[in-house]
Amino acid sequence: MAARKGMFIQMKKKFIFIILSIILCTAFITGCIDIDETQQGVGSGAVTATSAAAGSGAGASTLVQQESGDAIGDYYPFVINALYEYASDTPDAGYDAYITYYWRTKMQQKITRASHNSTEVLENVRGELRLRYSEPDYYINDDLTNEKANASRILLKEPLEMGAGWEDDSGYKSSVTGVDVPVETGAGNFTALEVTVAAPGGNELKFYYTRGVGLVKSVDGDTVVTLNAVNDGAGIEMSVDIFFPGENGGWQIESRSIIVRTNPNFKPLLEAEMRIAPSGAIPLLSEDGRFNRIDNFRSKDLINIDMTEYFISVTDPDQMDVILQGIVNTIGNFFDISEITLTVEQQPYIESIPVEKIARE
Repeated sequence: MAARKGMFIQMKKKFIFIILSIILCTAFITGCIDIDETQQGVGSGAVTATSAAAGSGAGASTLVQQESGDAIGDYYPFVINALYEYASDTPDAGYDAYITYYWRTKMQQKITRASHNSTEVLENVRGELRLRYSEPDYYINDDLTNEKANASRILLKEPLEMGAGWEDDSGYKSSVTGVDVPVETGAGNFTALEVTVAAPGGNELKFYYTRGVGLVKSVDGDTVVTLNAVNDGAGIEMSVDIFFPGENGGWQIESRSIIVRTNPNFKPLLEAEMRIAPSGAIPLLSEDGRFNRIDNFRSKDLINIDMTEYFISVTDPDQMDVILQGIVNTIGNFFDISEITLTVEQQPYIESIPVEKIARE
């Protein structure tokens, strides 16, 4: 490590800042994620689930349904800060769903199954609920609500009345085949809108949506999935690997769990974990150390971290290189980014530091 001393901390020429500024501005226009500046369900349409212990079974819950009109937002509300648990007798068919990002007409939800995680972006616009983006195996923590669409499913389309039907570009033909259909689930008994879908492969699917709750049941052949619980006010657990420099060299990589909610602000969560080093390791931040900003430009596989003058002033120069690499490795692996640039109070500091990647499970 001593041989690397000073490798990162020399100032670059002025033109680097100009180039970096162009990159950052361009990425901002095309949808950068400012990890420090987030909203908590701002805008119309976001609601909170209401649940209470009830029923005869242990852990049973009753969801308070909203009585309102027959709009898509009634049958598929974007419920923030709530964990939807779905159960099935079919192996790996049950799952948990959680809205990780919500921006007015769009939401991104994380789907967690026993075997893998996935994510999808839904959009409620112009009387249609569309699946516009889907990743079948997804373990990163990015906001994909502005990602270019890769799907074109229409899940619901107004008017939501008996006999109404629609077909989407994917070849799925859907129709409303029932209203006020009784549905029994682990979360309670509901009346639901029944939508029957003829898939391109020839199989028939059925989905059941309840006002103020959303999807409460789905049927695909012999596979039946029903809502088991809605945990209002819940967060979801994410794992972050912190790269602490060992006092005698090498890395002490600790996997830490953080709890996040809809539209998470990751910066203070990561900062808090970086301050607490295990025995025999060097912390990445002092007790009151922090970053100004962490900007994620996913389309460019790039993150920029804006450091504070205070961080530079209190960090031991003999440890600066390895601490910076530990910060870069921690943040780069968490967001699956390959390269990180550093600025100090928005002034150029380090042009580029490659991320030392670790294998993902």
